[in-house]
Parts: sequence; structure tokens; C-alpha cells
Amino acid sequence: MVWRGTVRNDMANQRPDPDKDEQDNIPWVLLICLLAMVLTLAIALPLVGLAIMDANNATNAAIVEVDRMRRIRKLMMRELEEKNANTEPAETAPAQEPAR
Repeated sequence: MVWRGTVRNDMANQRPDPDKDEQDNIPWVLLICLLAMVLTLAIALPLVGLAIMDANNATNAAIVEVDRMRRIRKLMMRELEEKNANTEPAETAPAQEPAR
């Protein structure tokens, strides 16, 4: 019984064909990797940039609002102090607590 197969002999005898066009041999993996890189550079990076820009704008708006609220609080405190200064009784004696 002979264990030699024709497949092994056929594979051993194959040699590269110099007349074959090399452009047909582009691997699909290379095309997929290039497509992934293009999608990353063309779509993902601008989206990340927009998200970072939006976060920066929101931070700046929050800083402005906090400063505005601080100014309003100081103004209200000043007005409250002026109102309390105008309505204080002339007597400076401490008020007595009623007996229980």
C-alpha cells in the first residue's frame, strides 16, 4: 500500500508564476486595517474633538455663572446689612428674655 498522495506532489511542484499580476494579491486583512484607520481618523477623531470642545464650553459657562452668583450674593448681603443697619433700634441694651 502506497501512502503517497497526489496533493502533496502537486503542492511541491507549484512555483510562483512570474507572469501573474501582483496587484491581485492584496491581502484582505490589509484592506480591513486601512479601512479601520481611515474611519478612526476621519470619523472618530473629529467626534472626540467635538466632545472635548463641548466640555470646555460647558466648563467656561459654569465658571461665568458661578462668578455671577457670587456677585449677586455679595450684593444681596450688602443690601441686607444696609437694611438691618437702618432698622436697628436706638437702644443698644441687650434684650431680656422672658422668665419661664
